[in-house]
Amino acid sequence: MKKAKFVILDAPLLVRLKRLFTRNHAFIQITKSVEDGIVIKQKNMSFSALGIPEASSLFTFAEPQEIFTGIKKGIYQHTEVSQKLKILLEESINYNFQATKIALQTITP
Repeated sequence: MKKAKFVILDAPLLVRLKRLFTRNHAFIQITKSVEDGIVIKQKNMSFSALGIPEASSLFTFAEPQEIFTGIKKGIYQHTEVSQKLKILLEESINYNFQATKIALQTITP
């Protein structure tokens, strides 16, 4: 591995979430739900209201507000946010960026 070179690309979770909204891959398409209008009317939106309370630990203090404002303004649909966050949560379970980075730096400083 003396001649190996590794490149690690990383983006904050909010950036990754926004990128998922612009992708048109068949495997990440979400259909609009009737519940979208009901959720938007809630005054105190939360990740729990979206059915993914565990997502609250993944974001900085201001990031959830940006997500919920996008839902309230109709930029995002709540079901789409929920489904795409589930994708990112699943990725975080199966892929640990920091552990990979540390392992690579240990092998090839």
